[in-house]
Amino acid sequence: MNNHISPFEFQKRRNLSELFSDSLAYFRLHSKSFLLGFSVFILPIILIDSTITAVYEINNPNAEVTFLDIIRPSTPLGFISNILGLISSVFSIIIVTGQVKQIRDGADSVPLSYYFDVIHEYFWRIIGISILVNIATTVSVIAFVVGALFVGVKLSLSSISGILEDNRSTQALEWSWNITKDQWWNTCAVLIIFGTVMFLSSFLILVPLYIVLEIGSALGIITGFAYVVVETIILQFPFLMISFLQMFYMLGLTFYYFNLKELKEGTGMISKIDELSARDE
Repeated sequence: MNNHISPFEFQKRRNLSELFSDSLAYFRLHSKSFLLGFSVFILPIILIDSTITAVYEINNPNAEVTFLDIIRPSTPLGFISNILGLISSVFSIIIVTGQVKQIRDGADSVPLSYYFDVIHEYFWRIIGISILVNIATTVSVIAFVVGALFVGVKLSLSSISGILEDNRSTQALEWSWNITKDQWWNTCAVLIIFGTVMFLSSFLILVPLYIVLEIGSALGIITGFAYVVVETIILQFPFLMISFLQMFYMLGLTFYYFNLKELKEGTGMISKIDELSARDE
């Protein structure tokens, strides 16, 4: 069995089912590498965020902290969560895309030291690209809501191009805009499908956990302060799962990026023709 995905196999044309299956296969093949990056860089941020939320809820049991309070930037809790969420997302983008770049360039594995190097190299660049994308999307909202959706999809691959093509800021946005030309609907479909998988998989874990919590409450095992503590912990699981599955989401977009690049350049097909010609000789 070939455990190494070659550059040709990265950049090839894939339909939607192949895109999903190849992303899943690659994610499983390099799960240890992704788990290492997640555990060292992303998990601590999620634990800090969860701890802040949990401490606030436990100390203010009557505060009725909702999901909107956690994600709304106008609240102190929401502001902190948004900043930590941004850092977590940037780490996810860099770890996944950087890992793919390293394997594409011929590496057999990705050591922890590489993640430190690639984060050091690309962190502020991806922050800048993310801010520019948000500004462009916000400006589009002022013009028309549909315009924001259009711009958001067109610029969705900016961060990936910032790492794989070593593009900076506006150059990364321009690259994403051009590579999605005539591919807006396909790009939108990929974003929706991988995003839906990420969110549904994350929140489905709540169902069995809440069933256990309610059974424990009904039996008198989990009541009062203990109930608040357990419920607070359970509510953090979706955020933890979303943060981990965001890596699969980014991997799917990265493979889709290779798909669009192949459609534009045909490099993979040319390499295949050259390989077949060499065999015939």
